[in-house]
Amino acid sequence: MVRLLWLLALLIVGCCKSDHSIAAVKPIDYPLENGQIAVVVPLEGISAQEGSKIAKQRAARITLDLGARYFVINSQESVQLVRPNGTQSFSNNLYQDMIIEEDFGKQEIKKQAALGTSTVPALRITFTPYWTQPPIKAIDATRP
Repeated sequence: MVRLLWLLALLIVGCCKSDHSIAAVKPIDYPLENGQIAVVVPLEGISAQEGSKIAKQRAARITLDLGARYFVINSQESVQLVRPNGTQSFSNNLYQDMIIEEDFGKQEIKKQAALGTSTVPALRITFTPYWTQPPIKAIDATRP
């Protein structure tokens, strides 16, 4: 019985710890051309799968805030965020936090490292909100 209680306690603590790290992640979002929006999630202490879930939840919230109901994910990719050393979080200011995509900016990473910055792996999705059901596969933002 005591072992069962210890196992249950460890399971509860493990679940709470995992949820806490997810809750601490703050996505960055910004508008793109043609009505698209990007959401970037730093992958510090979470998996890419958890990052994708957070990005989609943020996309749903933005869609509803705009008064729309549906959204379509246009792309999902791995990126790197650059931030000044000594800071624990991102400012949500893209002029301060640089997003480096694919091969773009690899030389810039070296320059930034010399200037006292660090890179953090991140996941970026781009999506388009729709007010009515589009003719393509869309996600209903009102459903969790």
